[in-house]
Amino acid sequence: MKSLTYSEIEKGRVFDHGVKRTITEGDNVGLSCLTLNLQPLHIDADFASKSMWGQVLVDSMVTIGVIMGIHELELTHGTAPGAVFIKEVRFPNPVFHGDTLSARTTVLGKQDESKVSGCGTVEFLLEGFNQKGDEIMSCTWSKAVRKQA
Repeated sequence: MKSLTYSEIEKGRVFDHGVKRTITEGDNVGLSCLTLNLQPLHIDADFASKSMWGQVLVDSMVTIGVIMGIHELELTHGTAPGAVFIKEVRFPNPVFHGDTLSARTTVLGKQDESKVSGCGTVEFLLEGFNQKGDEIMSCTWSKAVRKQA
């Protein structure tokens, strides 16, 4: 899919993204250590095996990063210069090593103005799912999108 400009994005439109990503142990441990999130549930297999989950949990920042990356790659790569506002983030189900994540974006609204010159603001509902169809993340976020390519 080509990157969309502000005028090409319609309120109410739903995008079921085609890109999927399987989360690896390296993804999880690498980002957990990089961000100093040393919670043993994310990096210590022995500790995590004794938890209610019975295995290592993927750091939620990996989850949100992958889901937002899928959205960006398929919708606004090259047309969204920044100015992101993220709110109402939820992680209703865990993600484990080996889970394959997919994403869906719904356009909630548009404002013709933005703090970024030549852009409008678009508000999205972003949802992430695992390979079983369980929702693993959702958030609303607004970002500046260029009015012309």
